[in-house]
Amino acid sequence: MTALLDQPLAHNPWVAHAAQIVDIRPEVAGVSTFDLVFDNRLVADAYRFRPGQFNMLYLPGFGESAISISSDPSQHELLSHTIRVAGNVTQAIARKKVGDQIGVRGPFGSCWPVEQCRGCDVVLACGGIGLAPLRPAIYEILNHRGDYGR
Repeated sequence: MTALLDQPLAHNPWVAHAAQIVDIRPEVAGVSTFDLVFDNRLVADAYRFRPGQFNMLYLPGFGESAISISSDPSQHELLSHTIRVAGNVTQAIARKKVGDQIGVRGPFGSCWPVEQCRGCDVVLACGGIGLAPLRPAIYEILNHRGDYGR
């Protein structure tokens, strides 16, 4: 990535921050989970997201794509995105390897209202790739299991 991605010393959601791909897990045909770590430690320390939010993943020469965050919001050192190949940007991301860099902007969007569910039974329903954006809500509920009903 270029110096443009490395200029900020703290997290700015409107600027693409460089991140390294540290793991790629194939899920099913055409779908993989990419684990990312920010190159800049100050950005990594400042970055926070809420369940249901997304990032813009950026590749120079290809553009960017809105991808749901699918990692545990309490685990700040690792940022996961489960990506289905659907267009030019996601096809280019799918060709990336562990050790390659990608730009990350965000987080953006509203979040799942997990706090409003405290003390209540929770039912989460999804299908296929729809699980990826719900995964952070599942982690949040499991991390605070005593705060929720069945």
